[in-house]
Amino acid sequence: MKIETTIIIKHYHLKLLAKASYLTGKPKSSIVSLLMLLLARERNLSPVMWERVQYQKRDNSEESHCLHVSLKPGEYEMFLDMRKIFKKSVSL
Repeated sequence: MKIETTIIIKHYHLKLLAKASYLTGKPKSSIVSLLMLLLARERNLSPVMWERVQYQKRDNSEESHCLHVSLKPGEYEMFLDMRKIFKKSVSL
């Protein structure tokens, strides 16, 4: 079972993601998951307490793209946990 969700990314990053997908032969969703896993392992990030979650600023210009991703349940839970610990949305 996969969980469908969306992230908002800039077209520039979407092009990089598409290129990485093409070069590796992996779907964009898998690459997003791998990037988030690498971010979770980053040693310089520290947990944030007693603050609100920071969200990406709204960008109504044509520079943003809504990307649909399919995640395994464990990946989705990891994203939620990272959001709670680091107080940043996945898109941010």
